[in-house]
Amino acid sequence: MIVGSVHLIGRDRELAELNAFTTGAGVGGGAMLIVGDAGIGKTVLLTAAAESAVTAGLRVLRCAGVEFEAEVGYAGLHQLLYPLLDDMDRLSGPQRRALEAGLGLRDGSAPDRLTLSNAVRALLICAAIDRSVLLIVDDLHWMDRASAQVLGMVARRLHGIRVGFIAAARTGEDSDFESEGMREIELAPLDDDAATALLTEHFPQLSTRTRRRYLAEAQGNPLALVELPGAHSTHRAPGVTRVGRRLHTLFARRIESLPAESRRQLLLAALAGDEPGAMAAVPVGTQQIEGLEAAEQLGLVRIDIGGPRFRHPLVCAAVVELATHQQRRRAHRELAEQFSADPDRRAWHLSHAADEPDEHVAELLEHAATRAQRRGDPVGAIGLLLRAAEFSPRSDDRNRRRWSPRIWARTSPAT
Repeated sequence: MIVGSVHLIGRDRELAELNAFTTGAGVGGGAMLIVGDAGIGKTVLLTAAAESAVTAGLRVLRCAGVEFEAEVGYAGLHQLLYPLLDDMDRLSGPQRRALEAGLGLRDGSAPDRLTLSNAVRALLICAAIDRSVLLIVDDLHWMDRASAQVLGMVARRLHGIRVGFIAAARTGEDSDFESEGMREIELAPLDDDAATALLTEHFPQLSTRTRRRYLAEAQGNPLALVELPGAHSTHRAPGVTRVGRRLHTLFARRIESLPAESRRQLLLAALAGDEPGAMAAVPVGTQQIEGLEAAEQLGLVRIDIGGPRFRHPLVCAAVVELATHQQRRRAHRELAEQFSADPDRRAWHLSHAADEPDEHVAELLEHAATRAQRRGDPVGAIGLLLRAAEFSPRSDDRNRRRWSPRIWARTSPAT
């Protein structure tokens, strides 16, 4: 089935369910969760849902959890709601102040989860006055804890307000998102007919014997079906390993074939986060554009109207894993400079660039912890303080920062 620019095989039932949900959400709201293994097609389904919603006249807001930013409180919520900042003027004073404090847009007392959730819901109601809104969240299992908790509260209270919510999460991954009572689509591997059709469409020249081999190895995983034949065209790894490791190996070969500058850019993007704002932190001169185009030609990234993105989380993970410790440190140092206007991200990247105790880094992390506490993210604040303690050269500062989380934990507002 073709939906907009998305061609899906073997997912007619899921697409029909998503289209029905999107149509209903435009009228009466609601929430849905898509779950499945890596490479099973969750992101493609979300893209199809987004294009269907845009065609139907809905406003689509999209974000994704980022594994390397899971410790940055409210990073996901900020990414999702950033296009609605102009609508905040419609909120009441208390709601606007709570939302601004939660998103780090102003100093103020930390809003509790319920207050912030109510403010987010009110903002969405205001945004939906002009036209219905669809929220799409990919890689929910990597969403930072604070954002996941707020989005869970909001998603369960969308009925009747012309706001829909669709999220995708990997099976078996822990998440702070509470989905109890939410409609769910569990993506299974493709059946034999659909898997054969997908493999034949991409590789019609395969012999019957070779086709059967790849069908057995892929086990119905769509990403494996379209990637494995190209990787094994001249070499077949002995034995059959699990799909995740096999695809990781495939991406590693492609990454290693890139020029050094292209790999540097990919590492910056991977450590910054796979979102438009994060990749925008990487300089975009002629040489950099050519580097990303080389990665696109190898199927590692896709470049669309929203900017470059990794094609699959395994690509991002492979880029980081293949880099040396020194390369990762240099990349974090460069990102700290790029994020000079974002003190929390700057502190986080500087801490990963350092390799020994550094009081300057410790102070920056402590300040970031204070801001997180004021935003109502005590867990994130405690994590930052403990990391600040690790970088404290003096024992008194180290002990003070280690003990502060216990005090904060006793005085934090109820969540």
